[in-house]
Amino acid sequence: MTFASSYHAVCAHRLSKCQDSKTGIHPNGLHGISGVSGATLASMYQDRFGIEPAYIRVEPCFPEPGKHRLLTT
Repeated sequence: MTFASSYHAVCAHRLSKCQDSKTGIHPNGLHGISGVSGATLASMYQDRFGIEPAYIRVEPCFPEPGKHRLLTT
C-alpha cells in the first residue's frame, strides 16, 4: 500500500529544526490533520493485516523557491 501525504502534516515545526524522514507530526491546519489521520489509518492496516505501507510525503516543486519556508522542504 502506498500512502501519499502532504508536507502540511509536519510543516508547523520551527524552521530552525532539521526535518528528515523521522520528523514527527506537527500539522499546520485541517489539511495536515487529514494527512496525519490517513497515515494513522495506514499504520493500523499494517498492525492488523500485515500490509506494510510506503509513506510518501508530497513536497512542492518549483524551479526556484518563492518563500523562505520552501527552502526547508
